[in-house]
Amino acid sequence: MAAFARDPNESVPELVVRPACFYPVLQRRDYITLRGISFVNAGPDWAYPRAEQVGVVGTNWSRGWTVEDCEIAGSCCAGLTLGICANDFDAFWRDPKQKFYLWAKRMSERDWKDVGYHVVRRCRITDCGQAGICGAYGGAFSTIEDCDISYCYWKKPYFGQEMGCIKLHAAIDVTIARCRLHHSGTFGIWLDWMAQGTRITGNRLWANGAFDIYLEVNHGPILIEGNDMLSNMACWSATQGAAFVGNRIRGGYRKGGDEARRTPVFKPHSVVPDSLDKYSCEHGAFVFVNNILGGNPRFKDEVQGQQQRSRPARRPTPAEVGQQVIVDTTDQNVVEYEASTDKEKTKCLQH
Repeated sequence: MAAFARDPNESVPELVVRPACFYPVLQRRDYITLRGISFVNAGPDWAYPRAEQVGVVGTNWSRGWTVEDCEIAGSCCAGLTLGICANDFDAFWRDPKQKFYLWAKRMSERDWKDVGYHVVRRCRITDCGQAGICGAYGGAFSTIEDCDISYCYWKKPYFGQEMGCIKLHAAIDVTIARCRLHHSGTFGIWLDWMAQGTRITGNRLWANGAFDIYLEVNHGPILIEGNDMLSNMACWSATQGAAFVGNRIRGGYRKGGDEARRTPVFKPHSVVPDSLDKYSCEHGAFVFVNNILGGNPRFKDEVQGQQQRSRPARRPTPAEVGQQVIVDTTDQNVVEYEASTDKEKTKCLQH
């Protein structure tokens, strides 16, 4: 797909044909350190969660990489991939009768326990057509900290899976700490299936198109603590075993919607399955403690089919009518807004 800001007949277009800037040809190239390097402009294919995931930089099913103080930018799809490799059962997944959870069984039967354990710190990742960091299975036991990730899936050039600033499957014992995640076309952090022993702490998320954090059919435990979630919609939790503690939340919150799906559970701190399809995510175990709520977040429980609000009935918020918050006045009962169309200031009285 080519998208030109100007008429290519009147300017000089630049075409990128290399699939990656740094990506091992062979799997299991372990314990590599990348420090202080700029990796810019590559055209990897879409990083699908059931096929080889190639990015501008990718680990290709390895262990113990350190990527620090690097710049990764200008990807057609993924920036940094920590995900799965080309495998000998691709044909297996072309059969629509096969279940996705069987992938976990097959990966645990090979060398999954020997990969992951990566460290990504102080990196700037931006302008990626799909995701800043993504990884299915291969990112287990990893740490992502002090990174600035922005403008991922912002232009929405395609549609599929694995979009956002950070998107991980099987985020087992993963820590995401002190990152700035903003201007994503979808999610700031998307943890999909098998997040277990996961900690999201001290991050700041804002200006994301869908939700700052999306937890999709996980069993936990997942700890979300001390984060600033400042987008119009803060979190969507279709999972169990999650604890929100001490966060500052401006936007809305959505609970439920997909918990009937049965997903794998692993033995603690390992990739050994305890169950593949026995447990759904309908059993709750949800903790919401000592969070600071601003902007009248809406609490929606789709399972019970009812609305739960943090305050009594009120007028619609700007998020509901397409407006943008510009001022939070000193009066706690009055919030000042600017309309996105005619720029006229209005006041929304909150009951």
